[in-house]
Amino acid sequence: LHDFPGASYTKWILSNILRLIVGVFGVVVAFVFIIQSTDVLGLFLDFSAVQFVSELDNVGYFIASKGYVMVKSVQRLTVSMQGVEMSQNEKSDIDTEISMRVLKRRR
Repeated sequence: LHDFPGASYTKWILSNILRLIVGVFGVVVAFVFIIQSTDVLGLFLDFSAVQFVSELDNVGYFIASKGYVMVKSVQRLTVSMQGVEMSQNEKSDIDTEISMRVLKRRR
């Protein structure tokens, strides 16, 4: 929290609660896929579709970093995030890092 002046404990708690909700929804969706599946191929296709959709944000970051997005501030933000090095435990915190930089720029 000390690295980002716009950050607060409330925002940190909110972001972690939202992560928990996303995780619970992921487990519920996986459970529904498994229960409703009639064969292994259908189950595989369902999980493949979810994986494809979850990778779309990486494609969006790549497109923005190459300058194909018309808003220059988005390109600058994504290029600045490319140099961020994180350990294996911190890789899940990249979305928080981006959110904090966006919030910092809006102030």
